[in-house]
Amino acid sequence: LIGPDLWALAGELDKLGTYAAGDIVREADVRELVSRAKEHKGYELSDAVLEGRGAHATRIFQELIEDGVAPQVILSTVAGRYRKVAIARDLLDAGESSTAISLAAEVKPGFATEKLIEQARRYPIEALRKSYARIIQADTDVKQGRMDSTLDALAVELAVQELALGPSRR
Repeated sequence: LIGPDLWALAGELDKLGTYAAGDIVREADVRELVSRAKEHKGYELSDAVLEGRGAHATRIFQELIEDGVAPQVILSTVAGRYRKVAIARDLLDAGESSTAISLAAEVKPGFATEKLIEQARRYPIEALRKSYARIIQADTDVKQGRMDSTLDALAVELAVQELALGPSRR
């Protein structure tokens, strides 16, 4: 479920051992706890893209592909984060509070909201529109079959890399 990363494996085993507290670890336990690790990678990828860390984004992207996550799912995860950043940017420009941003973007108050606000402050609304247009282009290319099915991952990876350049370098 986690791929070839031995550090991640060690971490997952430690987590399972703690969770089991001396009881038997069942397959359902593994699937429940380890699937959360994959979900976390999607958030990590989105953060890397929005923060302009292209090399890190590429590594996480490759791990997700190796884990069997479809390129369209990866793109959807990144698109979802850009949507939340756009909501936050719009509300920041309107002078709204972090509480209003948390509610509108459907993120937990506290650290998650503050991180979202920090990311939104880096992106003028026009840069977010351009980023979202790039996401739509990659999604359309994949869905309309403009790319060979074996190139879907490459199309999405290129979009991820372009997005990771950040608003000022695109």
